[in-house]
Amino acid sequence: MKTLLAIGGGSFQKAETRHLDLYAIARVNKTHPKVLFLPAASHDDQGYAKRFKQYYRSLGCEVEALRLWHTKLDKETLAQKVLAADIVYLGGGDTQMLMEALQLHELVSVLQQAYEAGIVICGYSAGANVLFSYGYSACADGLRFIKGCELVKGLFCPHYQEEERKSFQQASEQYPTYATYGCEDQHAYCVEDDNVRYM
Repeated sequence: MKTLLAIGGGSFQKAETRHLDLYAIARVNKTHPKVLFLPAASHDDQGYAKRFKQYYRSLGCEVEALRLWHTKLDKETLAQKVLAADIVYLGGGDTQMLMEALQLHELVSVLQQAYEAGIVICGYSAGANVLFSYGYSACADGLRFIKGCELVKGLFCPHYQEEERKSFQQASEQYPTYATYGCEDQHAYCVEDDNVRYM
């Protein structure tokens, strides 16, 4: 079964996304799932990666952080790491920065391959944005759409409870053929074999 979890936001350190994380882990159906964390949207922030690893290890997982902006691994080895994981988790930060890192290492098609192979794909905020055709992202010039990996055809907006994000629906009118997914913090869109539900 294909499983994708696009999380709108919330603090994992305050256990605000714990129910979503536990759901993702349960989809693997293994005692100690292998989680590959990609903190590229935060420019590989080491503190963020360390906190994430501690958190997911506390949930019974084996965790590795793959720092795409600082790695010396070749593209083939990076692809192998993605495809060997049970869960691939793309962290929050800057959507454009994350897309650039994925494109630099030719991982967009690898993520699509992983998703089709049944590897659970999780994205948080910016990490969720890139899973869709376009993600609504805060940039230096304001909120705008950034092209994503298109694992799911549609438009995604994280932190949808924020007042400034309410412009998402109007902005999405430029893409009339796409479904829209506004996602509040502590919630997620779960896509399982192309069936979408809000959690």
